[in-house]
Amino acid sequence: MLYGTERYGWSARGNGLAMAFSGVLNVLAQALVLAPLVRRLGERRTLYSALGVAALANVLHGLSAQPWMLFASMVLGVMGSLATPVAQSLISARVPAEEQGAVQGAITSLGGLAAIVGPLCATTLFAHFTAPGAALYLPGVAFFCASVLLLLALAVAVRTLGATAAADGAAAVAL
Repeated sequence: MLYGTERYGWSARGNGLAMAFSGVLNVLAQALVLAPLVRRLGERRTLYSALGVAALANVLHGLSAQPWMLFASMVLGVMGSLATPVAQSLISARVPAEEQGAVQGAITSLGGLAAIVGPLCATTLFAHFTAPGAALYLPGVAFFCASVLLLLALAVAVRTLGATAAADGAAAVAL
């Protein structure tokens, strides 16, 4: 993790431990938090919350001046790992059975594309904003950009699901 080395002087071991901590948090959140949260808030509000809290956590990641701040923001940021399964559930509930395979394949393909493009963009931004003589030294820039993308995703989700909820409500009233 370039960020940990640049910001905190971490070795490969320190970066690995931070990534392991993040992974354990994500597993625990999906195993222990997701179902109760969806039962309490519903899928739409869980998705909105997950995206919003993840956006905030990314800002905090980028601003973390000390390692403990990063770890604290990681605990908050684990909410972001809940967005994908909830979004997939909401999408699959609105797609006919005969189209499920195509939709799930498209979702997986988009995830794979993001896994390729995301790191390329993040490392390019990181290199630019941490280069010697950079006009603005900003090692957390990739986190800030991720936050903007999460807020855009939240806006799309609110607009799309709000329209869907309104249409579902109108259809129920018409019956």
